[in-house]
Amino acid sequence: MSRDNRKNSDYDDFDYFSDYDNYFGGGSRSNGRRRGGYDRRSENNGRGYYDSRSGESRPRSYDSRSGGSSRRSYDSRSGQNRRDSYSRRPSYDNGEEYGGSNRIRGYHYSDLDDYEENRFSQSDSVGSGMMYLLMFVFFAVVASSVIFGKVYVNHSMDMDLTSDSAYIMSSENEPSSEPEPVDPAVQKVEEALGNMTLQQKVGQLFMVRNNGSGSFSDTVYRTGAGGAILFWDDFKRKNADEVRAMISELQSSSDEKMIIAVDEEGGTVVRVSRNPKLRSSKFLSPQNLYSKGGFDLIVSDTEEKCELLYSLGINMNMAPVADVCTSLSGFLYKRSFGKGPEETAEYVSKVVGVMKEPSVASCVKHFPGYGNSKADTHKGLDVNEKSLEDLRECDLVPFRAAIRDGTDGIMLTHTVIQSVDPDRPASLSPEVVNLIRGELGFDGVIITDALDMGALIEFSEGDTGKACVMAVNAGVDILCAPKNPLSDYNAVLEAASSGEIDQSRIDESVRRIIRLKMRLGLYP
Repeated sequence: MSRDNRKNSDYDDFDYFSDYDNYFGGGSRSNGRRRGGYDRRSENNGRGYYDSRSGESRPRSYDSRSGGSSRRSYDSRSGQNRRDSYSRRPSYDNGEEYGGSNRIRGYHYSDLDDYEENRFSQSDSVGSGMMYLLMFVFFAVVASSVIFGKVYVNHSMDMDLTSDSAYIMSSENEPSSEPEPVDPAVQKVEEALGNMTLQQKVGQLFMVRNNGSGSFSDTVYRTGAGGAILFWDDFKRKNADEVRAMISELQSSSDEKMIIAVDEEGGTVVRVSRNPKLRSSKFLSPQNLYSKGGFDLIVSDTEEKCELLYSLGINMNMAPVADVCTSLSGFLYKRSFGKGPEETAEYVSKVVGVMKEPSVASCVKHFPGYGNSKADTHKGLDVNEKSLEDLRECDLVPFRAAIRDGTDGIMLTHTVIQSVDPDRPASLSPEVVNLIRGELGFDGVIITDALDMGALIEFSEGDTGKACVMAVNAGVDILCAPKNPLSDYNAVLEAASSGEIDQSRIDESVRRIIRLKMRLGLYP
């Protein structure tokens, strides 16, 4: 059928080329809508079209052969309705009755219906694809929101929101914008340490004595000593004012305020009260005090000692004696409490407790204890053959009590402790120091017994500088009364400069010394 002939047909208003857009969605010349819209022939507003054969409006996909409405098109060759194909190209009807043409211009009504059906099926397919794509995107967004929302919530629960406008950090690894607070005491220690040279740090490790080989204050000045220990010769024939003047001169000779120490145990060891100008009578031994007035008298005696020492400018007492010695023949029996470990621990606890209050530091001695040994380490070496278990059950008990109650220092004996370190005296032994730091948990200052004693001279074969280096490497903090203070100081300084002693090891000790001095009020 030609274009001109079709003008006179029942669908003369339809021109495919001119009305294609109108037919499939746009307005036609008749102002009708074919696709789900207004049909001008049937005056129906629906998805139908006009069938010229029957003169009726038909729903879309109406089959004039079968008289039914379905999603099928009629095949003139087979005489059967066939299911619409959802291919891109329409199904053509080549029947001779309708001109045998399969060209688009030759579409009859069912051809147009078939084409329309495939056209709209294609559109529906695209629409469905778009719908599936949108659904996929939607569910992907939801899944992502759930996953990342859970992370967000978990992080948010861990946050401490300080205001309504606080930002919630999305990662736990995000660094905090606020610095952690610094303990003012720690900061003060670090500042004091940072202001010291290596020479000054090494000097802080030395607690020198007046050995009669020159001016005491000159020794302090040349070594930069962090402390001084006073003996009987420093007090004899001096009154209180003269003692204070002497100590003031020592303090002014050092770059830093010094620890001024003394052995004022009571009984046989009394450096201060031996001088009647300083006290009318000597302080009694612990055993005598206890026999006269029990622990109450021990407490009051300790308070008086601290007041006297503090008034003279002394800020550390090398006491109490914590050795467990129950044998009358033991070297330390008269200086000790003279009872078992538990009673000795109670005595030590009372004394340390009193000394915490005033600005006088305590230093329990002689770790890990002489026991009942008869040997005198002032004259030579001694070996303690007790097992470590025996030491724990007996000798270490008073030291544990002292640490628990806050002793400032622990003094090491020059005795060789066979079960801990058979090769070195306790004062030079890293194993002994580790026992104190590790098992006993002490972090105060560790001090050697006097380094000019016979046991150390014997062990070091006279090389006291070597002994001082060994003590520092072992973890000792304060070197007490070195025999040759200037040469011993130079030996430690050289070892620190060369790397034989790690400078961080020296810093550890100096930190502890600074902390102790802060407690004693020696730092502003």
